[in-house]
This record gives sequence, C-alpha cells and structure tokens, in this order.
Amino acid sequence: MRPATLVVGAHSTIGAALVSRLKQQRQDVITTGRRDASVDVVLDLADADSVLAVDRVGPVGAAVICAGITGEDNCRRSPELAHRVNVDNTIALARRLMSRGTYVLFLSSNAVFDGSVAQAPADSPRRPLTLYGQGKAAVEAALLPEGAAVLRLSKVLAANHRLFSTWAQALLAGQPITAAENLRFAPLPLDGVVSGIEALIEGLHPGLHQWSGIADISYAEAAVELAARLGRSEILVRGEMIEMQTPPPAHTTLATTETLISLGFTQPTWRKVLDTNHTFVAPPPELVSSAAPQNGG
Repeated sequence: MRPATLVVGAHSTIGAALVSRLKQQRQDVITTGRRDASVDVVLDLADADSVLAVDRVGPVGAAVICAGITGEDNCRRSPELAHRVNVDNTIALARRLMSRGTYVLFLSSNAVFDGSVAQAPADSPRRPLTLYGQGKAAVEAALLPEGAAVLRLSKVLAANHRLFSTWAQALLAGQPITAAENLRFAPLPLDGVVSGIEALIEGLHPGLHQWSGIADISYAEAAVELAARLGRSEILVRGEMIEMQTPPPAHTTLATTETLISLGFTQPTWRKVLDTNHTFVAPPPELVSSAAPQNGG
C-alpha cells in the first residue's frame, strides 16, 4: 500500500469523488474540511492558523488540494476572503506540506488563460480575465518553481449535474428553459478526472499538466441536446446572451500535456462526456410519470 494521500477539501465535487475512489481501493486517505466532524482534520483556509493543522497529520506521500472558493460571483462578492483562501493560505499550506517531503498536486483551471486560443498550450502566458482565474494563476506562479505539481482542468461534470437535472425536470413538464448562448465549456467526466489525479499521484509526476474536452459547447447547445434526448422540442429552449463584467472566454479547451497522454488520457468529445458521465441519462421513472403530458413537443 502506498503512503497516505491527503485530500484537502474532501467535500468538494472532485475531492469527494477522489476520497471515495481511494477508499474503494483500500488506500490510506486523510481528509480535511471546515468545522466538520466527518473529516479527519479540520482545516479552514480562511484562517491562516488553521493551516498549522497539517503538522498533526502523520506521514503523507501525496496531497491533492481541491479546496477553495469557486465561481467568479463568489470571488467578486468577497475578494479579500477569496484571495486569503485561494491564494495566501493555499500557498502556505502547500509549502508546509512540501517542506515535509510531500508530493503536492494543486488543481487549477483553464481560467488562467483569456480564452482567445483554442487548445491553449501549457506554456502559454497566463492571462486570467477573472478574480478566480487570477487566484489560480498566482498559486501556479508561486508553487511550480518550488516543486509542486499543477493539474489544469476545463469544466468537470459530475453525474446528474444540478443544472442539467433542473432543466430535465422543466422540459419533461413542458416548461421552457433559458440557457446562455455566450457561455461555453469543454466538459470532462468526473470519473476520468479522478483517474487522472490517481495516475499523477501514483507516479508522483512533477510539473504542469493540463487536460480538457476536445471542443467547446455553449450551454444553449447543451440544452438543445438535452431536449432532443428527452424527446422534447428545442422550441422549449430559449437562448440568451449573459451580461458579464468581463467577456466570457471564446475557448476553454487546453492542449493535453505529454505526461497525461503517455498515461492514456485522450480528449473526450462533449457528447461522449454527456453519455458516459450519466449527465443526460433519462431521469428516474417517478420523474417521468409526474411530468405533464406534452402537446406537439
């Protein structure tokens, strides 16, 4: 059995899935979370002193940092808190772990780029447009030269994604839905992302890694696809242009780095992700039976 893996942010989408996978494989895993008895170590990145909690953790072979304030709206609402959590204390935590000889993998995002180029190469200059992306870029710049590993990802979709599930309920009831035409994403399946993280920490692969779907799709296009799979008319899908303080990126795709390619990770199409990740799987029978009958749709 390999040394314990520390998962920082065990209640995040990726963190929870990683913890579940490691435990299924009977790997030794140590979890952190904020003020919660269900984790092994209480660690709140909003509090600099809380970072010291890792000093009480036993030997750790690898640590995966999944915690942070996500979403640009959340970062804009509390920019000082977001910087403290996403940058200052994340860097301090990673450095503390690395000083003990721990392999640290920091999860980053395509948001470190401005989205002007499709399949952005890993060595492209960082040009974040958002506070969230600026935080990720700052941590990368601080930790990569010190020996941490970084994994940049595009949009990660879990099974039964909340937005798509909400859309499905509305469509089945014959209700219109609204979806953004100018917001694009290149989805990755959650299970695949967890497998990628496992492969990186198993081999203790250093440096910068990135992975994304092969092409972008707008949320409006995804909504039309969902309607078709549910046997509903695309007329129920109403596209809209979302107004944002910063223009949404034209591209969110990333060129897959050589290490991940050598480990067998190829860029999935968005249809494959939606198929294999159960994002667009038909809803449960009770939901279908409760839906209103359709007229002409």
